[in-house]
Amino acid sequence: MISSKDYMWSVAANLIREQDFSLFHIEDQLGINDHFPTLHFIKNVGRRYLYLRLVSIDFIWPNHLQQEMEQAVIKADQISRQVSANRMDFFNIYLFQAIPTYEIQQMIAQSSKTLGNHLDLFFGYVDLENQQLGIPEGAFEYLKITKEPFVDSFSNPISIEPEQLIEEMKEIQKRKEEEYKQVFQFGKPILTYFLIAINAVFFLLMTLKGGSTDTEVLLDFGAKESFLITQGEYWRLFTPIFLHIGFLHFALNNVALHYLGQMTERIYGSTRFLLIYLFAGIIGNISSFLFAPNNIGAGASGAIFGLFGALLYFGYVNPDLFFRTMGKDIISVIMVNLVFGMVVPNIDNYAHLGGLIGGFLIAAIVHLPNQKHNKWLVTLTATMILLIVSVSTWWGINGREVKGSEALLLKGEKALQNNNLNEAHTLFNQLVKSYPDNPYAHYYFASTLLKEGQLEQAAAYYQKSLELQPKLYQAHYYLALISIFEKNEQEAIQHLQKALEINPDFNEAKQLLKEIQ
Repeated sequence: MISSKDYMWSVAANLIREQDFSLFHIEDQLGINDHFPTLHFIKNVGRRYLYLRLVSIDFIWPNHLQQEMEQAVIKADQISRQVSANRMDFFNIYLFQAIPTYEIQQMIAQSSKTLGNHLDLFFGYVDLENQQLGIPEGAFEYLKITKEPFVDSFSNPISIEPEQLIEEMKEIQKRKEEEYKQVFQFGKPILTYFLIAINAVFFLLMTLKGGSTDTEVLLDFGAKESFLITQGEYWRLFTPIFLHIGFLHFALNNVALHYLGQMTERIYGSTRFLLIYLFAGIIGNISSFLFAPNNIGAGASGAIFGLFGALLYFGYVNPDLFFRTMGKDIISVIMVNLVFGMVVPNIDNYAHLGGLIGGFLIAAIVHLPNQKHNKWLVTLTATMILLIVSVSTWWGINGREVKGSEALLLKGEKALQNNNLNEAHTLFNQLVKSYPDNPYAHYYFASTLLKEGQLEQAAAYYQKSLELQPKLYQAHYYLALISIFEKNEQEAIQHLQKALEINPDFNEAKQLLKEIQ
């Protein structure tokens, strides 16, 4: 018959070598049988932990066992709180050299329980004399461990000294740490700094052109404007990644890029990192285009949230390493930023969410370097979702009425000044439909129609602008010009007099009035 010590260390060797457990504590004093040790093992996948105790017992009274089990429950609850486990399974296995009494067997069989939603306790025993397990079959399946170590150690025990196994475990741990280092040092953060430099160059150029908060400057540099995208300016789904609105926006995004970019580029390598960053930024802008079409958009936030998404994919593939290192911090920062975006005005949360999802999807397609287990189902799903996004974007551009922003006035005014009448007509026609209460939309559309020679329509829109803004004296002036062309000098005089009532210093009206009187 195998001794309790040999059996215990044989099981320990198998758990460490084959099932990825760590032996982190050897307890020599039980308070029951001082010369029999207890081995403590732990294993986790993400934030789900399995804590296993092998307790070697020579002889025990039922009341002593009851006390030990009660202490085990207390210990389990304490440990689950210390490691912040989402879920912990606490498995206590008692090794008896001689067959335990029926009363003790029943106590052990009836003691498994659930404490709250995060902690399950399992109790079982090993009868070394009869080479039998007093452990329910379902326990092994539920805990996702095999029973072979416990069965095979009866007849084919692994002969090993505790000191040797501890040294072996240290070597295993050392190899794991080296593998972890390789994971976090696959690439060098070269492109991260390059992207920060590009952002800085664009911010400087925008500042020199009039300021990054100036709407006209933003439009000129390629900010997201949904109606212009539907008119063929597709680059506005890409260029906003490098633009920022104000110094605070620029500073916060680039600080985030500095930290997240380094981390992501080290894990994925430069090529994958760049693909994730750029495509996540584009998907973020597509999301904003589809769900917030009336706002001007700019900023690297969608791309930066894409890096969060890539790190979440890393956590999906390597949950143990993810939660052991950065997992809780990453998830907390994502949640804080999303909530912040919901409660603070003028933050495009659709771009953030789109970037986050896009980063995860792109990461699933490009994979992690040296990824051992290809997640083909996830990759296929990610590809299908991106195809759906592409179709939705095509529909949004070609088959959907988009209102656009009132900033189109600036774009249209510039087109009108440059005599680009086709562009001006398109923009102001859209504005009078989308913003019928905006007097300047009607005024500029009227001016465009006037240059196109559509006098009757121009007059109607000038009149509408005056209804909305009676002090728009320039509208009276142009109505006077139309009246002169139509040989209605009396009406022209009335319009010029009204213009001068509003603005007595309007020299053009003075001169024209003098000429026709």
